[in-house]
Amino acid sequence: MKITFIRPNMSDMRSVDAMEPLVFAILAGLTPPDMETVLFDERLEVIPYDEPTDLVALTVEAAAMANVPLAGTNWVPGREAGRG
Repeated sequence: MKITFIRPNMSDMRSVDAMEPLVFAILAGLTPPDMETVLFDERLEVIPYDEPTDLVALTVEAAAMANVPLAGTNWVPGREAGRG
C-alpha cells in the first residue's frame, strides 16, 4: 500500500526554504514499515497528480484556512454575512 502525504500551497508563490510539516513526520513514523509513504509539498514542488497511490492525506495550517470558504459555498466561518 502506498500513502501519499500532500501539503497544499495556499498562495500563488513557491517557497525555497519551507520546512516539512511536523505532522507528516509523525504520521510517517506511525505508519507500518511495510507501507510506502511519499510526501509532496506544493510550496516547493508541483504535485504529480497522475502518480498512482492508494491513500492521500492532506493538511493545512489553521491560520491559512482563516479566509477559505466552506466547500461549495461562499460562507467563511467566523465572518459575518455580507462582509468581506
